[in-house]
Amino acid sequence: MRIDDAAALSFVSSDVLSRLENGKPITLDKLLLVLDGLGLRMWVAPVKDIAQVELALHPTDGTAPQPRHD
Repeated sequence: MRIDDAAALSFVSSDVLSRLENGKPITLDKLLLVLDGLGLRMWVAPVKDIAQVELALHPTDGTAPQPRHD
């Protein structure tokens, strides 16, 4: 996908995506727009709970988490 197409999907400028791609700082609101535009989500959890969250997302018993559609 071209950067200008991804920017249009995300409702941000091509400059914002270029900055993100090159490891330069962007604001959190722009990052969330980019993630949403690309169909991605960012999870934030306390460090002490990371192992439990990872197990819930990637169970070792062969079951997979059910997708959420919210």
